[in-house]
Amino acid sequence: MLGKFFYLIFAIVWLSSVAKANFPPCAISVPAYQSHSDLTIQGALETPLVPLADVIDSVVVVLRSRGHFLMGLRTGGTGEGTWGFIGGKLDRGESVDQAARRENFEEIGVGLGALRWLHTSYDYRPEVGKWFRVFFLEAVSFEGTPKILEPHKMLALEWFNPYGLPLPMFPSNLDFVLNHLPD
Repeated sequence: MLGKFFYLIFAIVWLSSVAKANFPPCAISVPAYQSHSDLTIQGALETPLVPLADVIDSVVVVLRSRGHFLMGLRTGGTGEGTWGFIGGKLDRGESVDQAARRENFEEIGVGLGALRWLHTSYDYRPEVGKWFRVFFLEAVSFEGTPKILEPHKMLALEWFNPYGLPLPMFPSNLDFVLNHLPD
């Protein structure tokens, strides 16, 4: 608990510097599929999403091994110079499950086992003037050794202790870590 408090203090300091850099995070947390009570969460993850007008769907996968979390340092694009979990945008007609598996295989060469839904948020990114619907999943298991396969998108890939996560962190990932990261 004390570690999360110190992490929160560092996050607030970093967020104040981000706001000055014209990249203020704005996140609205909502339950996933709140209007689809007839679907199971797993079934919903495997069903292609119906696109929302002016909302970009993306997926983030939390990989955990021996109590540590895998994060990559972004380069070349949105969030350059920030750390984040592995993920990306959904392709048209793709399910959240398919996108999670594709992104992790393309970016770090890892095959994912079962996926568990953790959280969904809606984030506004003023630098692109768009809303993003972000699905946070955890891989219950994975196969392979993570390695950087897209160096034009990622500078570093490291495992971090949950009480020593890196800063600066991509805003939607930071909100997730502070409010929804499972112990």
